[in-house]
Amino acid sequence: MIFGNSTGPTAATGSQFPDVKTTLQCVEASAKYKFDDDIVRALGWKGTVTAKLHYAWERPSVTNWQIDGLDAYSYAPTLTGVGYMTWLAPDNPNYNVHLLAASVAFKW
Repeated sequence: MIFGNSTGPTAATGSQFPDVKTTLQCVEASAKYKFDDDIVRALGWKGTVTAKLHYAWERPSVTNWQIDGLDAYSYAPTLTGVGYMTWLAPDNPNYNVHLLAASVAFKW
C-alpha cells in the first residue's frame, strides 16, 4: 500500500490524496470570589481572602487519511502478533481534556 508523501502532493501523486485537517476547540472560564471582610474577621484572620476557580476544555481533532484506515489493525493484537505497537496506535491526536483548578489566596 502506498501512503504518498506526508509533506503534500508531489508531481507523482498529484492531488489524489485529501488534505490532513486539524481542528482545535477550546473553552476557558474563570471566576474569582472575594470573601466578605466580616466573615474573614469572624474567623480570626486579618486581610482579604479570595477564592478562584478555573475551568478549561480542549478538543483537538485530526483527520488524517494516512492513519485513519489503519485503525482496524491498531487494536487487534492477535492479527499482527506484536500487539498495540504497530500502526501508530498510541499516537492518537483525537482526545478531550477537562481541566479544573481551584485556589485560595490570603492577603494581609
